[in-house]
Amino acid sequence: MTHGIKSQAFAAGLIMTAATGCVAAGPGDTYQSDLQAYHACAAAVYNAPEYAALRRHAPSNVNNASLEPLASNDLATDEEIRLLQAAHARVLACRQTFLNAVAQHAPNIAAIDAAIAARTDDAMMALIQKKITWGEYLRQWQAIAVAGHQAWLAEANKGWSPRTSNSGR
Repeated sequence: MTHGIKSQAFAAGLIMTAATGCVAAGPGDTYQSDLQAYHACAAAVYNAPEYAALRRHAPSNVNNASLEPLASNDLATDEEIRLLQAAHARVLACRQTFLNAVAQHAPNIAAIDAAIAARTDDAMMALIQKKITWGEYLRQWQAIAVAGHQAWLAEANKGWSPRTSNSGR
């Protein structure tokens, strides 16, 4: 399984969204290529020097978060909020390219990925509005990743794989 769309790259989860779920990638080359391109794009944002201050709050893969950041009671600072907003704008382009590509060959999966992204964005908005701490944000992000993984498994149990028809199954 490839932990993905919103949990693999920090920008994808912390900054994005796009989600933050955990994707169970199938054997198809098309989807795998789309996912790899997305990860590369989001990782470029995550690793950009200007966003180093954000990396201390979140790992590149939310599923690997240690207890220290998960337990953090820190609210996002004004500078971190500025950085989150700037990074999110960059990751949004990565996300949209990914979702558009996936929608061409797997619309059901694109819909799951878009829902994961929206939920991650909601959590990020709460962080930016100082309604939740960094720790709560990470815990919500992990829950979104689990829910995304479950949605993926449900599609896999219906027979979807990246090599099946354009119906999304």
